[in-house]
Amino acid sequence: MKEALRSGDLFVPKSKQHVPFGDMVLNPHHWQEIREAVYENLQQPCQEDVKASLILQFHQSIGISQKQFDSDTFAEIKNGSLKLKRDDKADIPDSVIKLQKVIDANMPSIRIEQLLMEVDRQTNFSRHFIPVGKHHSRPKNFYKTLISALISQATNLGVVSMSASVKDLSIDMLRHVLQFYIREETLSAVSAEIVNKHHQLPFSQMHGSGTVSSSDAQRFKIRTDSLLASYYPQYYGYYEKAIGIYTHISDQYAVYNIKLFPADPERLCMFWMVSWLTILFLKYVIILQMHMDILKLFLLCVIYSAIILCHGFKI
Repeated sequence: MKEALRSGDLFVPKSKQHVPFGDMVLNPHHWQEIREAVYENLQQPCQEDVKASLILQFHQSIGISQKQFDSDTFAEIKNGSLKLKRDDKADIPDSVIKLQKVIDANMPSIRIEQLLMEVDRQTNFSRHFIPVGKHHSRPKNFYKTLISALISQATNLGVVSMSASVKDLSIDMLRHVLQFYIREETLSAVSAEIVNKHHQLPFSQMHGSGTVSSSDAQRFKIRTDSLLASYYPQYYGYYEKAIGIYTHISDQYAVYNIKLFPADPERLCMFWMVSWLTILFLKYVIILQMHMDILKLFLLCVIYSAIILCHGFKI
């Protein structure tokens, strides 16, 4: 009951603290006073006239459709079924075909590991893969193992299949590089390096300036346990957990950021709220560091953590 009162699913009519959410927006008494004026301003029928208005709009739409359907070149009724036509295929000029052959001849097929090493030669992104200790020592056959480990994860091939496909490469070597060198912070630095290089290419400027983003979220079913995984019955039932991936793509077709988030809407809202609070908190911490000693800053961090926990943020 306590959780239901806190979430708003349960309320007390005459309470000041647990008041219904609708009363805070528009209570019933106020609605009765402005109801007729609202219907008139929105040009909507009253409740008793809704059915008659919908029937009238339906017959009007049917009449307009019958008049315009005969002149429609896209759709037709054939044998009692709706048939949609497809535009004729455009003729490709011979000059375009020749140009396509020239482009294909100058862009031969390339293996994925060769492509990855070519990108590294131009960006030197491999320098960002350093261990947790920030030292620059490298194990034996590090570069070969690094490229193989990246491909094994990017293609879902796995370390076992990758070690069987590459000579002189063991499972332990791949796992060591994945555990100590390929981490979230190093991958973020590598991604920024590649995106910045892509932004400088003349061909990228033909698509856009790189200042506009197209952001979209996708949800995927997950088998292993994760702090961000949650049940999402709408798409995955009551027995499968899912995780969300929020991808940001610039108008130059470069993926510059990927964010994981909980799949269910309730935890998602809380997740983004805490994320914004964290950003604001870090912003003010930088300012406060100039005026506060370490003890006061530590106390502020404790208070901030307590506020988040009191608001019910659970992972």
